[in-house]
Amino acid sequence: DIGDGSIPAGAEAANVVPNFGFGIYYEQSNFYLGLSLPQLLNTSIYRDFDVASPTRDFRTYYLMTGYLMNLTNSIKLQPGAMVSFNAETPFELDVNANLIFMDAFWVGANYRLGDAISALVQYQFNPNFRIGTAFDFTMTELNSYSNGSVEIMLSYVFNKKLESAERINHLRFF
Repeated sequence: DIGDGSIPAGAEAANVVPNFGFGIYYEQSNFYLGLSLPQLLNTSIYRDFDVASPTRDFRTYYLMTGYLMNLTNSIKLQPGAMVSFNAETPFELDVNANLIFMDAFWVGANYRLGDAISALVQYQFNPNFRIGTAFDFTMTELNSYSNGSVEIMLSYVFNKKLESAERINHLRFF
């Protein structure tokens, strides 16, 4: 809304507030584990507008993991999970699973604890290009105002000119 005090406007909105993030990611051909903290410094432009008290911590920590297993020669299962923690917000847990058929067609589902269920489909045209869509269905009071959301994903991996022994020739599951 116009005049909403929680949204910076005018010259004050042009303030630059630097920040840094940190993340670590470990991957093998069938497993990944990651930890990230996108906002290391406890600063926020919104504090200048009295939206939050200066003692609040806006840092959110993310932990994610997943595994890829062969069910048959042409079907893979990829379960995963992500936990996000911020002392100022409720605990969040996302659990998901994808079935991957012939390394090309993906069908999956996600459950966000007490919040939403999502369904997704993707198609891997070649090792470089993937397209997909996801549908979110909220299970909270928000469903009185919204039927959910639709997301579209495009992924393209650019090939770097490498020696033939170093060339990446597999699909990216993670």
